[in-house]
Amino acid sequence: TIFRTTASTLRRSGFFCSLLDDELVDDMRDADGHLFVDRDPELFAEVLRLLRGYEPRRVVGPQTTWSAVKAEADFYQVPVDLLRTPVDVVVPPDILTVRLLYAE
Repeated sequence: TIFRTTASTLRRSGFFCSLLDDELVDDMRDADGHLFVDRDPELFAEVLRLLRGYEPRRVVGPQTTWSAVKAEADFYQVPVDLLRTPVDVVVPPDILTVRLLYAE
């Protein structure tokens, strides 16, 4: 999986900031010049969302939870202020009933 982003987005992560400042980063590039990181792409997609400033999602996929995303974000040294725990929005049952009445 190839992700496209800017160096400034990646530099919000301590992991990538030190990696991009290191002269050895060339050793981590493939033949096309892409930076290669051997991690779970589904989790990285969520970490990249956090680095881009999006709100965290509680459940990402069927088996990807917030705790898994948080652990991956910790690996990448994502700043704590970007790791707000997602909140559940509870909709009262009577609002759901009203919506159903109008939908028919």
